[in-house]
Amino acid sequence: MDDITNELSKINKIKTKKEDKKIIDEKLIEYKHIKPFKVKKKVSTVDERKSFLLSMDFQKLEVIDKLATKSNYNRNEFINMMLDYALENIE
Repeated sequence: MDDITNELSKINKIKTKKEDKKIIDEKLIEYKHIKPFKVKKKVSTVDERKSFLLSMDFQKLEVIDKLATKSNYNRNEFINMMLDYALENIE
């Protein structure tokens, strides 16, 4: 839970003071009903892909890079997995 709190803090540029921790805890309660994003074992595939430019906040990119490295995926593979998850779960 502390890792999630730290990452949310970085992404939203929130300092973790007592009142900010309350805000983060409220966000976590909101997100509890969402199906968790699970990183599966890396499988080699050959798909047709199209490259494009994507701009992103530096803090988000740092978090993505850390999570991708931790799970043994490169940034592009990890972002594609997150997008697949988002597309499957969007309402």
